[in-house]
Amino acid sequence: MKRFRHWDAETVVRESLAADGLFDALLEQGPAGWSSLATEKVEYQTWGVAWVALERAQKLIAEDATRSQARDLALLAATIAAHLDASYHPDSIADLKALAHATAAAAGIPGAGSFDTLRQVAAAVTALDQGTGDPAIVRDVMALLAQVFHEGPCPSPLAPPEELAAQQG
Repeated sequence: MKRFRHWDAETVVRESLAADGLFDALLEQGPAGWSSLATEKVEYQTWGVAWVALERAQKLIAEDATRSQARDLALLAATIAAHLDASYHPDSIADLKALAHATAAAAGIPGAGSFDTLRQVAAAVTALDQGTGDPAIVRDVMALLAQVFHEGPCPSPLAPPEELAAQQG
């Protein structure tokens, strides 16, 4: 449950077994095919697949050479989250969207202030407002959004709290 930040152990077990493989199948389609598969095929519309996309984005965000791919993966996570069905709690879906949009914003070109980056910031804040109010989610989203407005390395909010503290100095 800890890896996927999901409240239901049964869902985590069921989805975690397939999530990495489904995500890898999405990657094989390339960025052009990700969105259509994620929106058209129900098997990709799971919390687990969205979370794996978000995890991979978080791992890539720190390096300038992979920021664009991190942004694409974060947007894929947001797309999947937007298509999650009623079996997932809407407030938790909003938390997932907030993390995905904040990651996409943080993966933008530092200091560029592009309209798309600002749109991702707005989407993250809106989703955060609609979410559970979980202090850990709020902290993680705000840490990512701080990267949009301040230069410096982006700590991974998916890291354990002690690692986060060490990354932030």
